[in-house]
Amino acid sequence: DIEKVEKTEIKVGDIIQVKNGYVRPGYRGGLEVNLGSRGILITDPEVNSDEFPAVGTIQAKTSQRIKIKDLNDGDQYKEIRAAVVDVYGSNFVYDLCPNCNKRITGPCEKCGQVTPTKLLVLNMLVDDGTGVIRTSLFRDTAEKFMGMKTLEIESSLEKTKEKLNSYMGSEFVFSGRAKMNDFSNSLEFNAYSVNAVNPQEEAEKILNTANT
Repeated sequence: DIEKVEKTEIKVGDIIQVKNGYVRPGYRGGLEVNLGSRGILITDPEVNSDEFPAVGTIQAKTSQRIKIKDLNDGDQYKEIRAAVVDVYGSNFVYDLCPNCNKRITGPCEKCGQVTPTKLLVLNMLVDDGTGVIRTSLFRDTAEKFMGMKTLEIESSLEKTKEKLNSYMGSEFVFSGRAKMNDFSNSLEFNAYSVNAVNPQEEAEKILNTANT
């Protein structure tokens, strides 16, 4: 069904129906619907289109700029401007069971022999001058940050490490949510968007803050 998206058979505004899918917590907060290996994606199902909101009428939530020291567990739609000061790990791509989404290194203990899906994760430490926080980038967010696709990252670890090292000390704007890691008992930040610092936008933020 991913081919329907890649071949632009599904466009913004289309109504779709998901059968045999499943719901799990999304890394941006809220919930996300997944197809898995047994899911079916139906385009243009027989429904009353008047029951659905028109494209452009749903307002996306904007992220609020905050200092790392002021982040709390459960904070969503927050934005931090911080520099990359460390990168964790040497492997960045993991195999997942397409049915239960558990990380695997061979046959899934629950589902048996499966064709795994790939999960790209970048873990780094960022610092904004008020504190430091471990920050994670997943899937397409990590791909955009690196300018590389998941399979390229998996097959070119040295190139990936060199590129990550080139980001050391550079500032970025991370948007996402804060979550307590129960294992390490420390606050972490899951970023769903990363952008280079825009000087004009930053100047406008300073002026707006000074005028309030």
